[in-house]
Amino acid sequence: MLIGVLAPALALAQTVQITEIAPHTLANEPEWFEFEVTQKGEVDLSEWQLSNDKNKPKPFTDIIDKIMPGEGVQVTENPLVFALEGKGYFVFSPSPIGLPNDGGTLQILNGEGAILNQINYPKAASRSTKDYEEREVLVWDEPTKQLKTINVRAPHQVGFESSKGQKNPILATTSTEFRALINEVSVDSDVADFIEIKIASGPEKINLQYTELKHNGTPLWYFEEAYFVSPGDILTFLIGTPDQGKAGEHLFHSNKRDGLSGGSGTVELISFAGTSQETWMDTLCWQKKQLSETERKRVQKFIEAGQWKSECVSIENLVPNQSVARPIGGNDNQLNTDWFEHFNGSRGQENTTKNQAPKAIITLQGSKKSVAKVSFLLNPTGEYSTDPDGPKDLKTFLWEFDQQFLSDQKNPAGFYIETAGEHELKLTVTDQSGESHTAIETIVGIDPGGSNSNVGSAKAQLAVVEQILQESLNENLKDQAQDDFFAVLLNRPQWKESLMAYHYESTAVDKTSLEIEMQDMYETDWPRQINLPKPVRQRLKKNLGLLFSWRESPWPGLTAEWSAVVEADRKFGYFDLVYRGF
Repeated sequence: MLIGVLAPALALAQTVQITEIAPHTLANEPEWFEFEVTQKGEVDLSEWQLSNDKNKPKPFTDIIDKIMPGEGVQVTENPLVFALEGKGYFVFSPSPIGLPNDGGTLQILNGEGAILNQINYPKAASRSTKDYEEREVLVWDEPTKQLKTINVRAPHQVGFESSKGQKNPILATTSTEFRALINEVSVDSDVADFIEIKIASGPEKINLQYTELKHNGTPLWYFEEAYFVSPGDILTFLIGTPDQGKAGEHLFHSNKRDGLSGGSGTVELISFAGTSQETWMDTLCWQKKQLSETERKRVQKFIEAGQWKSECVSIENLVPNQSVARPIGGNDNQLNTDWFEHFNGSRGQENTTKNQAPKAIITLQGSKKSVAKVSFLLNPTGEYSTDPDGPKDLKTFLWEFDQQFLSDQKNPAGFYIETAGEHELKLTVTDQSGESHTAIETIVGIDPGGSNSNVGSAKAQLAVVEQILQESLNENLKDQAQDDFFAVLLNRPQWKESLMAYHYESTAVDKTSLEIEMQDMYETDWPRQINLPKPVRQRLKKNLGLLFSWRESPWPGLTAEWSAVVEADRKFGYFDLVYRGF
C-alpha cells in the first residue's frame, strides 16, 4: 500500500497535512478531501495551489467557492485568510480536481510552486446493495505515517461524516502494528463451543475496529465500531448461544452458527475485513474426516498466502469438552505441531501446559470409625477430586479396599466394615492424557462389643432424617420412590411389639417374608409411596447411612426396637436393599 510522503522540510511558519480523502461518491455526496494546517495566528491561503502531479496546478483563488473551514478555523473578512488557535481543518467539497477511485496523488503547493504537502493514496473500495451504500475514506494516521481505511455507510451511521472537517477519531490499528493469534478452539463443549483470540503484541492501546472472525467462511463476529484491547488480553467468543453481543470483559456471544464443526473446519482472523487493506492475521484448520472440496480450497488459499504450511490439526482423538490450543509462549509456525489437545478449564486464560496431573481426593460420607456393637456403613465419594485442566479431564476412577477391586464409579455404593483393625481404602484417578494420582485413607474398624459413646450424633442424624422426610411431605412433586423403610421410621412410636425383633429371633424367616409381614403395619398409617425428588433421596441416602452406623437407639424408650431393626438389617440386609435402590 502506498502511503503519504511528506516533502522535504521547508522554512515555513506552518505545517500542512492532507488528512482524509474520499474518492467515491456516496448517497449523492461528492468526492472530497480534507487537510490540516498547524499555525498560531492567521494563515493566508490566497497564493496556495492544488495539483494532482499531472495537470497544471489550480490556484486556491479559482476554487475558493469549494473550500469549507472546519474545526479550529475562524473566518476573517478576507475569504482566503483564516485565524487559527494552533490547528485547523479545511475541506474541499466537492473536490476541485478529480480523485481517481484506483488511487492517485494530491499536492498542496505554495505560491512559488514548492510542495507544502503531498500524499499518494491507494485504491479505495466501494459497494452498493439494496439496503445501503458503503465506501472507504482514506485517513492519515500521524503516529504511523500511513493511510488507514474507515468504512462509511449510508444511510447515516456513526462515523459517516463525523470526522469531516474535524479532528480524526482514533483509527483502527492495522495488522502491521499488532499481532493477534487464535489461542484455543473448542468444537464439542457441553456448555458452548468457543474460540479464543490472544493479543500477542502491539501498542498499549489497540483498536480492533474492522477486525473479523470467521468459521468455515461464515462471519462470526465483526468489530464495526472501535474496540480497544492491550497486549496479553484474551478475547473469548461463545458460538451457538441464543444471545448475540458483548457479554462481559472481552467475552462475546455469537449466534451466527449453531456451533463449531466437529468434523473438519477452519477459523480465520482478519484485519480490516472487507476493505482494500484486508489482511489475514491468523488461520487454523482441523479435521477428523476428509476435508470437503470447499474446505480443501479454503485451506489451499491459506497455504498459498503463507498462512498454513502442513496438514490440518487432527481432532480424531478429541473427546467431548476437549479443545485444540496453543501452549503459553507457543510457536506460530502455521503448522499443526503448534497445537495440542487441551481440556478447556482455561477458557479466557493462558493454556499453561500440555497436561497437568489430576489429584485424587477421598471424601468419606459415613463414619471413619466404628463406635458401636454393629458394623458401620462406609459411603466414600471421589467427586471432589480435581484436575487443573478442568473437571472434564478426569477420565477414570478406580477404588480398592484392602488391595481388592471395589468399584470403577466416582461414587461407589456404600458398604459395611465388618472386621476390626486397619483397612486401606485407595482411590486412583486418571486423566484423558493417562496421568494418574492415588489417594489412600486408613479406615479403623473396632471389634463389635464396644458401647456407643456418641449417642448425641445418632440423634443429630435422626433429626436430619426427620426434617428431610417432613419437607418432602409438604411438596407436591412427581418423582416417586419406594419408601417402606422410611414409613417404618416415621411410625416408630407404634412399635409396641417389635416385629423386627420377632423376625430376628425366628429361625424360619427370610428377607421376603420380613417385607410382607411388616407391610401391614406401615401401610396402616403411612402410604407406601411418598413424593421424594432426587436431591431429597440423595440426602436421605447419606444421612440414613450414618444413622445405621449406631447400635443404641436414638429414641428414648425404644432401645429394644431399634436394636432389633439394626440386627435384622445385619442379618437380612433389608436397609441395604432399600438403600441401594436409590
